[in-house]
Amino acid sequence: QPNWRLPNTVSHIDPEVLALRALGETAGTHADDAHLPGCAHCQAEFDKFAEVVTIARRPGPGWKPALARPAVTPLTREPTS
Repeated sequence: QPNWRLPNTVSHIDPEVLALRALGETAGTHADDAHLPGCAHCQAEFDKFAEVVTIARRPGPGWKPALARPAVTPLTREPTS
């Protein structure tokens, strides 16, 4: 069981909330907002999620900006008679 749920310990932010925040979502409570800057444990967990998000959002090999890609045209069928 994760330590953020054990009794008699410091209450940490739910990892799911940290992951959503790393993705740029608004998640958690005002108490989480106040807790995060002062908790090395939660900040480290958030930083791990943020690193994964950064890596996942990097363009892969062969990626080109939309304007550099050829225009996509729909396929057409020749009329049948």
